[in-house]
Amino acid sequence: MEFKYIMFERIIDDCIPQKIPVVFPKELAHSNVADRLMLMPEFIDVGPTRIVSAGFIQISFNGISCYGSSESLKLDSNKEDSLIIASFDRLNGILEA
Repeated sequence: MEFKYIMFERIIDDCIPQKIPVVFPKELAHSNVADRLMLMPEFIDVGPTRIVSAGFIQISFNGISCYGSSESLKLDSNKEDSLIIASFDRLNGILEA
């Protein structure tokens, strides 16, 4: 199945980057989803949050693959995005400490 995604980033404990992936149906525009999410209290309350990448995600029995780019946000996918999304339940978006 193909979806779209946006990768947000915030800094926790003043030095640790945390990536927060949001996956959504491909029929929605990246920029519309990003605009709405940035207005939510959950994003406002955690401090400065920025969008670092966006694109498409293919989810299959073989795993997760992120690719492409967002025309509306003018951002590309990053090679580490697949790993971040696949491991988010264990690593909470933190790849280094």
